[in-house]
Amino acid sequence: MLDPLPETGNPRGLKQAGIATAVIAALIVAGGLFSRASDSARAAHWSQAQSMPTVHLVMPTTAGQSQILTLPGTLEAWNTAHIFARVPGYIHAWYRDIGASVGNGTPLG
Repeated sequence: MLDPLPETGNPRGLKQAGIATAVIAALIVAGGLFSRASDSARAAHWSQAQSMPTVHLVMPTTAGQSQILTLPGTLEAWNTAHIFARVPGYIHAWYRDIGASVGNGTPLG
C-alpha cells in the first residue's frame, strides 16, 4: 500500500497569509482607482474652467482729433514697364488730346 503524505506545516497559516495578501492587493487597487478618478475629475473641472472665454469690455469714446498715419518708406515698383495700346490701322484724324474730358458719344478719332 501507499504511504499517506506526511503533513508539512500548518496550512492554516498559509491560508491566512493568502487572505491578508488578497486584502492588501484589493486596498492597493481601490486606492489607485480612487486616485485616478479624483485626478480625472480635477482635470475635467480645470478644463471646463479654462474653456470659458475671458472678455474685457471697453466703452467706445470719440477721438478729439483725427490722427494721421505716417509710415516710414515708400511704395514703388522694382521695375517699371511702359505699356502702349496696339491696334491695327491708322488714325485718320485726331480730335482730342490725351487726358482731355470726352462726353458721351463724342468721336475720339
